Amino acid sequence: MPDRLLILTVLLTGAAATDLRKGKVYDLWILPAYLAGSLWRIQNRALLQHLSIASGGMVCLPGPVPLWQSALHAFFLLPMTVILVLLPLWRWKGLGGGDVRLLAAVSLFLTPAEFLTGLFCALILGAGIGIVVLLRSGGRQHRICFAVPVFISYLCCLGGVPWNITAL
Repeated sequence: MPDRLLILTVLLTGAAATDLRKGKVYDLWILPAYLAGSLWRIQNRALLQHLSIASGGMVCLPGPVPLWQSALHAFFLLPMTVILVLLPLWRWKGLGGGDVRLLAAVSLFLTPAEFLTGLFCALILGAGIGIVVLLRSGGRQHRICFAVPVFISYLCCLGGVPWNITAL
């Protein structure tokens, strides 16, 4: 199993657990994942370029990516792009700030096609859960823990639980 998926699974498991328990995704949980994802992306920039081409994602450079450009992309451009795209959902109270930062950290571990597929599934699953909660509560406003749909959708989109259950 690729190390990026193991790190991503640990990140999403912890984020979903804290969101369910405390109703928040804490920055102290997201920051180490952000740093690990950025460093992993810089270290494996050639692998990511190959994966992006194979998955149909857009690649800006046809040749090898220089280290400085990879570092700028990993530490700033990619997470800020995700945050800016999701900013209207945060502004309209559709997502919490921790959820937006969680998705920015998740984007560092995935190719564009994997990230967008998981994001689309998470938004659909979150909307479905929100509708069910709204109907069951009689129309009263409730918060939903969006880290849980993110966790479920990325597990489904990336091929399920990333360890061999038969070995247990």
